[in-house]
Amino acid sequence: MQNEDDLRGLAKVTDFMRAVSFLFLAIHIYWFCYGWLHEMGWTLDIVDRILSNFQRTTGLFSSLLYTKLFCVLFLGLSCMGNQGVKKLSLIHISEPTRQAEISYAVFCLKKKKKKQSTR
Repeated sequence: MQNEDDLRGLAKVTDFMRAVSFLFLAIHIYWFCYGWLHEMGWTLDIVDRILSNFQRTTGLFSSLLYTKLFCVLFLGLSCMGNQGVKKLSLIHISEPTRQAEISYAVFCLKKKKKKQSTR
């Protein structure tokens, strides 16, 4: 039971790191393609102020490579976290809930069996 909780926690952390990676990518595109986005009318004043303050305090957008580096770093960390779950597969099990008489989907992790090659 504890192992399943640990794996679910690891999956949530890796999903969060992947989301942060995509957020850095979206911010990168917004910052460095701002002229075109402004011409198209796709900019927001509040986002401009937040990113300007963020740039002033951190200097993250002073080079094209910094945001790309952070994006790749978080994406790589999320992939490294998935290596621990690589040998597991998801099995769908339907169980009744205790609070209501309906069923819900529970995904349990089960180890994959190694296939033996026959020659």
